[in-house]
Amino acid sequence: MKICFMGTPTFASKSLEAILNAGYNVEVVYTRIPKPAGRGNKIITSAVYDLAMDKGIEIQTPKSLRKSKENQEKFLSYNFDLVIVASYGLILPKTIIDAPKYGCLNIHGSLLPKWRGASPIQMAIASGDKTTGITIMQMDEGLDTGDMLLKKEIPITNSTTFLSLYEDLTKIGSKLIVETLNLLQQNKLIKEKQDDTLSTLAPILTKEDGLLNFNETALQINQKVRGFNPFPSTYFNYKDEIIKVLECEVVNNVDTYYTCGEIINKNNKELLIACKDSIIKINKLQRPSKKPLLTEELLKGFVFEDGYIIK
Repeated sequence: MKICFMGTPTFASKSLEAILNAGYNVEVVYTRIPKPAGRGNKIITSAVYDLAMDKGIEIQTPKSLRKSKENQEKFLSYNFDLVIVASYGLILPKTIIDAPKYGCLNIHGSLLPKWRGASPIQMAIASGDKTTGITIMQMDEGLDTGDMLLKKEIPITNSTTFLSLYEDLTKIGSKLIVETLNLLQQNKLIKEKQDDTLSTLAPILTKEDGLLNFNETALQINQKVRGFNPFPSTYFNYKDEIIKVLECEVVNNVDTYYTCGEIINKNNKELLIACKDSIIKINKLQRPSKKPLLTEELLKGFVFEDGYIIK
């Protein structure tokens, strides 16, 4: 079976590695084009790019597949039997989706049809879901609307963060795609239609999505902080500064007569902020152009005004 793999970050590279270790023939890898980054404009390559280089696999890095006929024709010239897609970052046109003998399979980081789109891991945590997982899906032209092939569910706890869940789902995805390939070769895959009435959207997140609203409950804020770090990050505006919130916890059994967004800082040893129903305690934060610090360390040299209302 002549396989093409399309992906970019570690979430994808671990699946590519598992596929190769299982003995499958990946002839070409498509990944995002290397870009300059940092002060020195050093060229940064993706995790998938690095693995493909190490394994001697041909690499293609088109800027677009949807808008370039030349790139589409190049893809079609390979005559692939199967394409596997995981966090690639480019939209695939129907010409490419329909070309391989077995179509295109996607490794998606949610239990479809919930959280279709670009940010399923963030949204599952931020929305307070109790479970999530991986879905292997047969791609069609829609946004994660294709038939489901295999699923694996895992719990989300009150301590789950984006990074911990990303790592867990990366491991599950790499195992599930190999299982899918094995079943495909045995002609044992069973397709299941998605129920569109149960679908929810996981949109492309922006910096603005990370602004904390203290009119929400403390639990909702805690979920958002756990789900939206490191990207798009969570923050509040304090006077003329943007303060990033990296870790926090809910404080229960406290007086709730404070105004939402009110800073409670009686002894300058901890930072509490009033929410809709209770209090959120900020455990780790970051001031502009400064390194992240535990709150107790930051408060040794910085004072949040007691009673100040965060808007």
